[in-house]
Amino acid sequence: MGFGSNLFILGDEFTNCGNPASFDSLYHVIYLYGRRSVATTPFVESDREVGWSYFHGNTAGRAINIYNGEVGATTPSRTIASTTT
Repeated sequence: MGFGSNLFILGDEFTNCGNPASFDSLYHVIYLYGRRSVATTPFVESDREVGWSYFHGNTAGRAINIYNGEVGATTPSRTIASTTT
């Protein structure tokens, strides 16, 4: 999970993320979110890149989810964990 500007996730392999016994469509291997109208991030985040990564064998709703948070939110509604190898 990450938020803010200048996030780079490059050249990683993500495998076996998620629980095959309990699929959750809201689980995402990578979850990037943005906070709006929060004093520490008054502007739209920028410079986010995910590239040269290999996603396979995961039980997730999406490999990558990018979400813009609600006004005044300080955390996303769900914390998403991921595994890199």
